[in-house]
Amino acid sequence: MAINQSSIEKAHSYFKLGQKKLKKPLFDFNRETRLEEAAESFERAANLYKSVKQWELAGDAFRMAGEAMVGASSEVYRSPLKVVSVYYIG
Repeated sequence: MAINQSSIEKAHSYFKLGQKKLKKPLFDFNRETRLEEAAESFERAANLYKSVKQWELAGDAFRMAGEAMVGASSEVYRSPLKVVSVYYIG
């Protein structure tokens, strides 16, 4: 039980960090980097939630990671998302 609680607490902290990174500062010169870091934090949270079978929380975190990736202009993140969108649309 202590291991699960520890993992959940870590996941919560990663999720909160991701939310913090999503908040737009007054001057946003590093938008792409900020969104990529948010996506990474959400992905870490999602994997931790998944490891302790918190499926709904994991799904929410993966969704937030995806939204952050779409917001980033990096082709590294956009290419896989294009494949997924073609799969679901087509």
